[in-house]
Amino acid sequence: MFTDEIEYRLQYVFQSGFFASSTTDFPFLEDSNDGKMALKLMIDNPSLCIMNLDKQKPIPFLNQKKGFYARRADYALFEFIRDNTCRLHIFEMTTTVNQSKWINKIKQQFKSAYIYCMAVAACLNIEVENVYFYTIYANEDFAERLATEDDRIGCKSR
Repeated sequence: MFTDEIEYRLQYVFQSGFFASSTTDFPFLEDSNDGKMALKLMIDNPSLCIMNLDKQKPIPFLNQKKGFYARRADYALFEFIRDNTCRLHIFEMTTTVNQSKWINKIKQQFKSAYIYCMAVAACLNIEVENVYFYTIYANEDFAERLATEDDRIGCKSR
């Protein structure tokens, strides 16, 4: 399904079970304290998925002391569009999303997942052409956005 070089690296560089591979679909499941979610992602291209990305062992030099968020998004998918070129899709699943959670948690999880995945791509010796971020949620609560004084400057209320 992949080039000989990638197959070799999958076998000898990464621990068994680090990636799931498919050309059809991946089941994403989130089972956390605040709820359960399921998503079946359909794909057309050969792909490698890091399932439960947030639970994988951290890369030692990507730690909180160096400014990296401890948690990562839930899933990362490397979708191969050419032999050594892929699109990177990063998924965060959460029951509820609001502005505070988006700014203070999810964006940081995406940043950490992105950096982690770029390190993985370097180990696989593959080029990442595009990166896409997805937030999968059941409920949203963006209506309660709290305006700051700076947000209200120049706005007239009637």
